[in-house]
Amino acid sequence: MRKSLKVKFAVSFSLMIFVALFMFTACLYTYNVSIPRITKYTNSLSELNEFRSNFEEFNSTIEEYLSGSSTDLETCEELSQTLKGLWENIDTEYANSDDEVQASLVKSITLIYTTYIDQIQVLIEMENQTEALQQYTNLYSDNRIQIENNLEKLIAYNYKISSANLDETYDRVQMFQILVIGSFTILFLIIVTLFRMILKDVVKPIQQLARQSQQIANYDFDVENVKVRTKDEIASLVSMFNHMREKLQLMFNSNIKSLQMAEELMVQIQGNEELEKYVEYQKDLNDEIFKEANVDHLTNLMNQNAFIHCTDENIRSIDKNELCALFVLDIDNFKSIDATLGEGADEVLKYTANEMNKAFKDCGFIARWNRDVFVGFISGLPNEEFPYQKCKELNSAMNIHFRYKKKFHPISASIGVCLCTNPLNCENMFQIAQEEVRNVKGAGKNGYHVRSLLEV
Repeated sequence: MRKSLKVKFAVSFSLMIFVALFMFTACLYTYNVSIPRITKYTNSLSELNEFRSNFEEFNSTIEEYLSGSSTDLETCEELSQTLKGLWENIDTEYANSDDEVQASLVKSITLIYTTYIDQIQVLIEMENQTEALQQYTNLYSDNRIQIENNLEKLIAYNYKISSANLDETYDRVQMFQILVIGSFTILFLIIVTLFRMILKDVVKPIQQLARQSQQIANYDFDVENVKVRTKDEIASLVSMFNHMREKLQLMFNSNIKSLQMAEELMVQIQGNEELEKYVEYQKDLNDEIFKEANVDHLTNLMNQNAFIHCTDENIRSIDKNELCALFVLDIDNFKSIDATLGEGADEVLKYTANEMNKAFKDCGFIARWNRDVFVGFISGLPNEEFPYQKCKELNSAMNIHFRYKKKFHPISASIGVCLCTNPLNCENMFQIAQEEVRNVKGAGKNGYHVRSLLEV
């Protein structure tokens, strides 16, 4: 069953998104549920402990005041108001509690505390502090002790409940932490698998195809078939490439055998006129095929591919210290020429080809690169001034008013040259020369510029 790369990537990314969403949900639950619960339990115990501490301080302050020490009545009043506010908060918090023990303890403390505060207020207002202290010690200290005992019970009970709830919350958080770690591991494995799939099933086969294509382009068919284990678009591409290579190899071998047979027949039967005509026909046919592949039909110059091949072969064969120059001639305003002269534009191209032939006849070779661009290559230049002379010669020949069927149109050319030793390849030199052509056109056209890459 064929599995498309699109489906594989879609499934992988869907799994990644699903796992990432689960991790986000787990983290969100931990933050929105667990943290508030922990905060609630902590704040509850904190309020009770704060009330207990302030209650003890209040009792100590009352005893000091009734004993006639330096503590004043204002301090007692402030502590009383503080305790009142704290207990109102606690009482409100536990008012709707479903826990009977908590509700009972809070209710008991509230009743006793209200009575206790009223009693303390009466004692504070008594003029005889000695008698007030004696009543506080003999009559009202029991209420204080009951409040303290009930408060201790409430704190201990809340601590017990909070510990249990916190343990439950911790267990849930720990479970979600484990799930998040597991999800992260799964996500990591998915990413690693996806990366390996891309590297193994896509990148590696394409690299093999690129290498083998380069070998086949150099007529080297001694390559093994590319093998893939998947059944997707890459597998289809590899299968078609292997099939094409086999067909090309058969055609190449068949042509080689045909040529060998023709040569053998020419040697064995030189007197056979019909055979000679056949061989001549094959030769003409091969010449036509070669011309079709390498010659520009309009100007009979080499085309771009043939020029690149010849130039690169020339570069490989020359000494690295030899001066070389690649010329790029671009006809100025060719669109205007084409619009004015019509079919005469082709005559302009033929005229340009003829002038290029004259200029490069005894020193190099030329080609038509594209519609209105011509190129030439010279190796073994006698000196650095030679390219400048050729540019002047070509500019002079191209700067005319061209006539076609009683129509005239001024023509000119912009020329760029790359002058160097030990060049890399044709396309590298062409790019440099083409850049100089653009510079000439930017400066007003109908001129030339030579870029020398020679070391100063």
